[in-house]
This record gives sequence, structure tokens and C-alpha cells, in this order.
Amino acid sequence: MALYDDALSRLSPGLESFVVGTSLGDTHVLATGPEDSPPLMVLSGGNFLNPACLEWFLPLAESRRVYSPDIIGQPGRSAPSRPSSKGDGHAHWMEEILDGLGIRRAPFVGISYGAGIVLRVAGRSPERISGAVLVSPSGLVGGSITQMLVEVALPMVMYRLSPSSNRLRKSTSPVLTEEDEDLTRQIGAVYRRVKLERFPKRLAHLASAD
Repeated sequence: MALYDDALSRLSPGLESFVVGTSLGDTHVLATGPEDSPPLMVLSGGNFLNPACLEWFLPLAESRRVYSPDIIGQPGRSAPSRPSSKGDGHAHWMEEILDGLGIRRAPFVGISYGAGIVLRVAGRSPERISGAVLVSPSGLVGGSITQMLVEVALPMVMYRLSPSSNRLRKSTSPVLTEEDEDLTRQIGAVYRRVKLERFPKRLAHLASAD
């Protein structure tokens, strides 16, 4: 939470935060931008802190009212309950967030895990999405399990068993395109403190366009 607050302190001074109740528990939402501007939903990556991801898209708040929820069950200030990776629980949760915000339809920006949730919503309730930008989306195609185990899982386990700065960098380099000290520290804390999901999200099946 200290790292979360540190990332939050780097965002715009006009940032707001509030809680939206859902059937899976309370969801903490960050909001910025003119209140009378069209809405835009930003969904962060899994095992990343929401403020750190939102910082990348702050220029969009010049013309949009940007809402970014801490994804349920992920590191952050939302409830720890975690929908099954095999169903549409995340999509239902996102619909409840939109309803709680009074938003019928909006464009989305999704990063990795968050982009996978956008795909789930597109398959379940395409009428809620007016457009989407997906950054390295999960749930779109399957990858090599062996490669993931060797390049990501094994270095992460080694770091958790015996934390060191060298092992931390080896465990984060596969998921960061360039070195970032703040993100490295955040990921290290997540690896040590958070029970990670063991199974990848089921691939999305999108509804046919009319």
C-alpha cells in the first residue's frame, strides 16, 4: 500500500478516488479529467498497481473523464475476491462498475490482463463498448506454457525463495520492455506479498458484429 500511495502521489493533483459496490465486493476507482467530458475506461495490467498504469494515459484526461478501477482480486484497494478464470465473472464485474458510474457505453483502454477483461466484456455485452485500444492483450491467443515457465515463472519462484536485487531484475525483465525502478519495486512487492493466479484467463469468444 505504501508503493500504491507513492505511485498515486505522482498523478495529477485533481485526481479523485471513490468506491463502487459490486456483487464481488467494493471496487476502488480512480477518476480524473473534466467531469462534463465523455467517459473513458482504463483497465490496468494484472499484478501491476493501477496508479502506475494510469500515469501512462493521463494526457487523455485533457479531453476525457477517465475512470480507472483497481481490478478486483488484483493488487490494490479493491476487494480481494477473484472471479473464476473460466467464466465471465470479470465481464459481469465490469458491467456493474459501468452501472455504478452511470455509464451506458464507453471506449476502453486495456493493458494486458485489463485488455483481456475488455475482450470478455466485448463477448458478453458488446453494446457497452464504443471502441477499444488493447495493449498486449491477454485472452486473445494462447502462448507457449514452457516458455512462460522458463522465462517468467522460474525466475519469479527463485526470487520469492531468496530475494535479491539481481534475482528481482531477472524476474521482471521478461515483463518490462525497459528498466523502470518504480515498476520493478512494485512487481517485487507483488511477487513477495500476493497470491498470484495459477491459471491464465480463458480465451475470449467475441460476439459477431451486426
